[in-house]
Amino acid sequence: MILLKNISYETPYKDRILTNISLEIKTGEFVVITGKSGSGKTTLGYVINGLIPHYYRGELKGSAYINGKNINEISLFKMGGLVGTVFQEPKNQFFMMDVFNEVAFGCSNMGLKRDDILVHTEKSLEVLGIKHLKERNIFNLSSGERQKLAIASCNAMSPDVYLFDEPTANLDIASILDLKKILKLLKQKGKTVIVLEHRLFYLCEILDRMILLNNGKIEKEYLRNELINVDEK
Repeated sequence: MILLKNISYETPYKDRILTNISLEIKTGEFVVITGKSGSGKTTLGYVINGLIPHYYRGELKGSAYINGKNINEISLFKMGGLVGTVFQEPKNQFFMMDVFNEVAFGCSNMGLKRDDILVHTEKSLEVLGIKHLKERNIFNLSSGERQKLAIASCNAMSPDVYLFDEPTANLDIASILDLKKILKLLKQKGKTVIVLEHRLFYLCEILDRMILLNNGKIEKEYLRNELINVDEK
């Protein structure tokens, strides 16, 4: 599904963020990428979803593939349909003013027919449990509701891969538990899920593998059954 070979990344200001990272994530695998702030988690996520090099400049070395295709050769527009990304602050990724049209936005950009857009949108709102919010202004939503909206927007486009960047940063415990249920559902559906996170307590029973980054390098990998004696970092 996702294959990274000897990935290194340096910003336009010559700051080295990633160094020689090789990683394979299989179809349907639930992978957590963790590490302290500044370890390179978000930057690695941007390589996976194509924001590097298509949006963020700098020097990218190595090769990144999704479904056997080089990510560098896939347009950012098409990458959005392959990898659904939920950012740390979801409202920064919104384009519309109300919930319904925000969920429909990605499907419209994909060129789907109107009837198909309506079906995808309604189904996604229902799956995420926010159908009652569909006429609400997105800027009047709570942090948890905004996150569900961001996930619904991705879900409507039916990507095979979901990438979450520190999804609990602005959530209370109730919203974190709601997120956990959604992540379990995505896993049950066979989706590939990648979570960039340093808070691990809600993920240990869901993940298949955890990747520990340190100073832009993979320091260690853990399988779920190896995490019992690992202190949360």
